[in-house]
Order: sequence, then C-alpha cells, then structure tokens
Amino acid sequence: MRLSKLVWLALLSMALLLLGLWTLKPVLVVVSLVPLVYVLLLGMESQLAAPSLSVTRSASRTRVMAGDFVEMSVDVRNDGEDIPLLEIEDPVPEGATVVTGTNRELVSLRKGMSHALRYVVRLERRGRYRFGRLAARARDHTTMEFMEKTSDDTLEVSAIAEVEARRGIAIAPRRTRNWVGLIPSRRIGQGSEFFSIREYAPGDDIRRINWKASARHSKLLTNEYVSEQSGDVTVILDARGSGDVAVGKESLIDASVRAASTVSAHVLGAKNRVGLLIFRDCLDMVAPAFGKRQFYRISERLIDIKAAGDMPFENIVWLVERYFPVESLVVVISPLMDREMVGTIVWFCARGFDVVVISPSPVAMAKRTGLLSGIPLRIAALERSNAISELAKYARVVDWDTSISLGAALKQFAPRRGRR
Repeated sequence: MRLSKLVWLALLSMALLLLGLWTLKPVLVVVSLVPLVYVLLLGMESQLAAPSLSVTRSASRTRVMAGDFVEMSVDVRNDGEDIPLLEIEDPVPEGATVVTGTNRELVSLRKGMSHALRYVVRLERRGRYRFGRLAARARDHTTMEFMEKTSDDTLEVSAIAEVEARRGIAIAPRRTRNWVGLIPSRRIGQGSEFFSIREYAPGDDIRRINWKASARHSKLLTNEYVSEQSGDVTVILDARGSGDVAVGKESLIDASVRAASTVSAHVLGAKNRVGLLIFRDCLDMVAPAFGKRQFYRISERLIDIKAAGDMPFENIVWLVERYFPVESLVVVISPLMDREMVGTIVWFCARGFDVVVISPSPVAMAKRTGLLSGIPLRIAALERSNAISELAKYARVVDWDTSISLGAALKQFAPRRGRR
C-alpha cells in the first residue's frame, strides 16, 4: 500500500492558494506556489517501488512455561532494488513484552543484503502466541513518501501453565498398584528404603548381600527393602464460568489451571498414573497414563482453558466411575461456588475414593482486590466457611489464598499412611 506525505503538502498548497485568491493577498498566492512546485518536482522524480523482501523467522524455543523468556530472530533480505531507508517493525502479540533488544529498527538495505532483528520477549501468561506479519516501510531519500508491505510469515510459541516449586506438596495416592514407583508400600520388593535382613537364598541379587552382617554371622545374609510402587490419581478441574472471578490480570481460572499443572507434574514425577478431567461447558478428558508424555498432553490441554458453561457437577460421576479405579486419589480443584458440589464429593468418598479438594478462594481475592467489602464480604466468607466445614468431614480440603504459593498452602497436609 502506498502512503504519501506529498498529498498533504499539495492540499496545504491548494488551501493557501484559495485563501490568497479569496482575500486578494498576493503574498499568500506566492507562498502557496513554493510547496506546489516542490510537490510537482518530487512527483516527477519519485520512482519508489514496493519493497521485495524475504523474511525468515525463528525462536529459541517454541514451547515454554508462562513467565519464561524467548529470543526471537527475524532475518530480512532485500531481493529488489536498493532501499535508502527501510523501517522494519515486527508486531508483538498481546501478553508478550519486549525485555531486551528492539522489535523496530530503521536500516538501509542494498540489493541482496540482509538485516537481522533480534529481541527477547517475556510471555506473561499461558496461551498460544502467534508472531508474524512483519511490517516493512520503504522510504525515499526525502522521507516524504513510502511504500509499505506486510509479510505473511508466522510462528507460534506456546506458553504452558506455570508449574510451581514442589516443596511442600505432599499429595500421593493412598492405594498403590503393582507398578514401580516412589511410594513406600507394606510389601517387600524393589525399593530404596531398608526393611530387614534375611538369609541368602539361591537366585537372590548378589548386590543385595550384606557383607558385614554375613561376616559377623558366618553365613550369607541379604538385605530386604520396602517395595516402592505407584498408584492412580485423577485431577478434576472445575472451569465453569459461574465459578470464575477476575480482577485485572488475576483470575481464579488461571490459579486453578496453575494448580492442576503443578499437581499433575508433582504426581507424575513420583511415577504415578495421572488422568485429567476438565469440567466446563463440556466434559474434556485426558486418559490416565504415565511419564513426561502424559504431562505434555495435560499441559497442552490446559493451554486454551477459559471459564465457560454452567453444567451440573454431578454429570462427572459416570465418567469417573467408568475410567478411573475405585480407591484411587481424586484431586478436585474448584472455587466451590456451586454448593451442589458438596453432595457429589461426598458420593466420591462413599464409593471409596480418597478425595483432596484444592479450592482457590474467591473471598480472599475479592477482599484483596477490593471487589467486596463490609457486609457482602462477611456473608460470602461465612458461606464459604460453612461449605468447607461440611466438606472437611469427608475429604481433605485446602482453602487456598492464591496470593501465596500452592506449596505453602499444602504444607498443612501430610500423605496418609497405611498404603497397600
């Protein structure tokens, strides 16, 4: 697209000319001729063409955690005629902040030459950031006119939900299965925690022989260890619109997603099997699995989560019954704005599930941000206190003020003993 300052100069000249003729002042007529002659001469000499550029874009990482930094690299090559003055601007998507370098430069490019644009951005929140559509404006030596071109290249960078430090997070399934993990069980087997010494039997691992005890008793003795196993964990995320409170850049849904990501990373790191249920305007599920790939699936599913819908929480019962074993650990992450949830959570406990409720507090957020005060705040706090007291009879409940870390909120909690 061609944009020109010459048009405005010509309009100014015509305005002065008309004003001079209207007022019959020769001085204004003579003054109006100067910019008019200048415009005519420049218009005859100007042969500025649209820039012909090749744009190559890359990023240091295309998958990061919210709050991390990404170095962007944009190489611009001039495939056309010499450009005396080229303004390059690489737009930055909303939520990304340039912290080092610049995404806008003014350069001179001869034919065949290239210029590299380097800058570092910080991705403030989770989401998918699309970089691209670089704008290039080629100006002539008078800077009175320019030709603009926008490239079609794009590059997507994903920012997954933040995973908080795991210190203080003591969430582990009560019942273990015959899978190797990090949870001590009542069985003897593979593990690192010492249990007892017994007499060596043919076929025992030679590395487990206790040579000091064998020398003392004049016979071979071998060490036995507590079997370390793993279990099943189901993370249920309440992402319904009726339970979200947002003030500025802070929202309960973002805190809930961060909690789901942190709990999933912690439990998967302990070699447990983890599944995810997202409850909003529809039911979304990540089937239970182990390892880093499972965390990748969970974090990808959490990137685009926004508060939506108002489906009854009881609709999730059949899905849990069908896909998740009884006596597994169920972690419910919800602000508890729906009082009907209490009955469903009590049902989980009655069926034998070990239930943990992590509740980002809307009352604490409303008080901190000034959204509520006085009597309305006291009423909301009383209603929430009653709901948590009712739930605490059946499940472990964490009332989480999102201004502190999740690990600090969970320090009150210890993993239950007596695993099988």
